[in-house]
Amino acid sequence: MNQRAGVPMSLVCKGRLAGVLLLGLICISCGDVYRPTIIPNPVPTPDPKSFHAVIAVNQNTTFNPGTGMQMDVAGDSNAGVTKVAMGPVHAAVIGARVYVANSISNSLSVFTQAISTGSIGASTDINLPVGFSPTFVHSTEATTMYVATATSPDPNAAAGQVDVVTTATNVFTTSIPVGIHPVAMAETPDGKELYVVNQQDGNVTHIHTVDKSTAAAIPVGASPSLAYARNDNQKIFVLNQGSGTISTINTVAAGAGLEDTIAGTVNADGGANYMIYDSRRNRLYVTSSTGSLFVYDATPSAPVLLKQIAIPGAGDCAQCMPVSVTALADGTRVYVGSAFETTDSTKCAQAVGGPAVNCYLTQVIVIDANSLTLRASSAAAPNPFPVPTPTATVPAGAPVLAQAGCATTRFRLSMAASADSSRVFLSACDAGGVSTIRTSDDTYVVTLPTPVSAFPPIQTDPNAPPRPPRQNPVFLLSGQ
Repeated sequence: MNQRAGVPMSLVCKGRLAGVLLLGLICISCGDVYRPTIIPNPVPTPDPKSFHAVIAVNQNTTFNPGTGMQMDVAGDSNAGVTKVAMGPVHAAVIGARVYVANSISNSLSVFTQAISTGSIGASTDINLPVGFSPTFVHSTEATTMYVATATSPDPNAAAGQVDVVTTATNVFTTSIPVGIHPVAMAETPDGKELYVVNQQDGNVTHIHTVDKSTAAAIPVGASPSLAYARNDNQKIFVLNQGSGTISTINTVAAGAGLEDTIAGTVNADGGANYMIYDSRRNRLYVTSSTGSLFVYDATPSAPVLLKQIAIPGAGDCAQCMPVSVTALADGTRVYVGSAFETTDSTKCAQAVGGPAVNCYLTQVIVIDANSLTLRASSAAAPNPFPVPTPTATVPAGAPVLAQAGCATTRFRLSMAASADSSRVFLSACDAGGVSTIRTSDDTYVVTLPTPVSAFPPIQTDPNAPPRPPRQNPVFLLSGQ
């Protein structure tokens, strides 16, 4: 008898045979050959609203860098702040990147939005040709950004230009001469034609983007200030603040022989001060300092007035005048921002021990886009409703900080709607913050303060030490 470690060999063999038989029974009972399986732990899908953002561009005194501040739509919170160059005045978005025109530093700042759980990117600067002051940035292309620049320090002293930046490398490539004091641009959605609004000349320069050549200037009304392209590439709408008119320009896509001709001019209002184009409903919304919102059908050859809506005052802001407007992407509502500077010191915070200062009051009114009537108000959500300052302990309104120059800022009050139509944002240069409005019930939610500025501290509460004022938001835009 053979043995291994004291165990008879016959028993070892029998044990092995029993093990094989047992394994076979297990496999037969399972029906299939057993294979180890790893069950994945699924990661919850992020809320789509977390990908949506609104960007505020903030100035920070004359000799200090401004900032780009991103608001998280889903959480009504600050999603990140990044420094830009001095004197930011306007911004535009291409994909995930934000391009900011800096009037003082003669540059274009570029940073990446915070997408989902990421962080806002650090800004890099693109230096532009010496001697010009950027006023506006715009593009409907993915590979090119255009920057309108005026002569500095006097924008009306000589002709301006449009600087071209290649987005793949973020490098300035060429300059295109335009008219005196270019203040706005509108590019057709197909990216083929760019129209530049020259405020001092009262005309529009047409640039063919394929070769960067220009056509003869197109005369419009006095002091043109804004322009938009219709979604079919065939029309350009120009708001002329000086004459209170809207000029409609035929583009190349309108047909042979019509290129750069005026399809029509309509009288808006002598107080017309701001305009947007709603591509969802194919409308123009124009605010007027006389207290009205003008709504135009942009489908015909020239805009046709649908309705003039009186914008009421409310509470502390009874004398508010419309200065901005935005429309929800879903086409259901329109929001009008109104503001008023008053000498009534009881309506805003005052500097301790100093003379009384003016304050800047803001309100928002909600309009149903279907009926073009004011939305019904309630005790919880009045219409219009005041928009308070970042500090809830002071009355509605913000003290006017004369050093900040908000009174001459182009977009003293600015509005933007989130891409998912869940929020409307309002920024006031004087208030130093961005307010959010929840559109599900049209209720003010919170005001997010901008970063602290480099201005000297101000004491508005005798029980608290002086604090530096906030930076001044000068433009809002919808991000991704």
